[in-house]
Order: sequence, then structure tokens, then C-alpha cells
Amino acid sequence: MVIKVVSSSSKGNLTIIKLSNQKVILIDCGVGITKLKKELNQSLNIQSIDYLFLTHGHQDHIQGLASIVKKFPPKIVYLSNATLNLVKDIFYDYQINYQIIKRDQELITEDFSLLTIGANHDFPQTMGFIFHIEGKKLSYLTDSGFVDYEYLEAMKDSDLIFLEANHDETMLNNDISISYPLKKRISGPLGHLSNDSFCIVLDNIITKPTIVIAMHISQERNQLKLVQDCFNRQIKRKYKVDLYLSTSVEFDSLKSIIL
Repeated sequence: MVIKVVSSSSKGNLTIIKLSNQKVILIDCGVGITKLKKELNQSLNIQSIDYLFLTHGHQDHIQGLASIVKKFPPKIVYLSNATLNLVKDIFYDYQINYQIIKRDQELITEDFSLLTIGANHDFPQTMGFIFHIEGKKLSYLTDSGFVDYEYLEAMKDSDLIFLEANHDETMLNNDISISYPLKKRISGPLGHLSNDSFCIVLDNIITKPTIVIAMHISQERNQLKLVQDCFNRQIKRKYKVDLYLSTSVEFDSLKSIIL
């Protein structure tokens, strides 16, 4: 399979997984159709979308939904009831097939199995996903202030981990451009993982050589070097892990990963 993180930040989120049978999974729709068409047609030679998963209803995860389903109507969309309440008019307009999913739900399709996991975020019913595809285990979790113990256990033994490293705590605390309540929201239990929290989670779930993609890295309150340095100090010296850094500043900075 081929994995491509098109964008992952507060500006927009979208990840593509292309299976060996050429079927396509999209996670979130936070970028516009122009960028997606480039990735689908040029980078991955994709003509249609088979599965679309929406983690939650914040704009950086759904703002491209209408344009994407109009051009590439997915065969089915999986989402929470809370997210459906925001996008149901789009589904009605374009006659999109969808299925409501909840946390801790097992799902089996003809191409993969999946477990939904809970994320601690300030949008209700935000979730992540653990895929079992083609003999590989992929864990996907962003937009979570912390990770519950039961999900740390569930994410162990992953071959590929998508996990957010949203902010550097010092940069966040020193940022005079945002209010104190917003700082508390970002760093709080319903906000986002810091670089240190990112590494703590990895330290609890890595059990074998794996690939890690650092997701949702803030452009204003983090730096790629800080993520890398934190990872090198806390993770790289203990485990055999390949780290990739995803952004929205340079869409092509994260090349496709073949798993």
C-alpha cells in the first residue's frame, strides 16, 4: 500500500491510503479539490475514492468536503453523528452514502478491518482509527489532549503510527499573539498533544521497528527541528523507528510512503 499525507495542520488535514488492489481510503477532507486532484491524478494515479473517514467536524478537517465529494464521490463515508449534523446537507445534495460510527466500534469491510478509538478533543465524538490492512497495523490519532490508557494498549504493535506533535510548550507559553484562554485550550485535556506528550505516547506504544508520522504540527507554535530533537532524545535512542514530519507549509515535503 501507499500512504500520502497531503496536509496535516490547523490549515487543513487530509491523508490518502492507496491499497495494493488500487482502492483508496481518505482520512478527513480539510484541503480543497485543486490540491487533492493533483495528488490523486498525478502523484498516485487515482481516479476515485472508495472509503472516506472523518475524524470530527472542525473546519480544518471538513472544509474541502463539498468540493471533494462533488468531484470524487466516495462509495461510503464513515463519521460520527456529531459530525454528520454539520455536513448532512452536503450528503443530501450529492446523494452520498454514509454510515454512522461510534468510539470503540469494530468495522469489517472487504478490504480491511478497523477499530475506532476515542480522542479527547473539544469537538464531541472526535475519534481516531486503528486499521488492519494487508497484514499491517496502522494507528491514526490526532486532535487529542491526551490518550486514554485503553487506547495506548490498542495502538501497540503498530507498523505505522500517525500521531500529532502539535506544539512546543515553551513556544506556546511565549506566544503573545494569542490569548491565555486559547493557550489553555491548546494545551489542555481537550486540546492537542505537545512534542513531549507525543514522545510519551510513542514510548508507551512502540513495541517493534515501526514508522511514525508526526502530524498536525503547528506552524506558529512549533518547529520541525524541535519535534525531531524531542524524538531523538526520547525515542530514537531506545527504538528502531523511522520518523516523518508532515506539514501544510510545503505540501510535498512528505513523500509517499510504501508499506
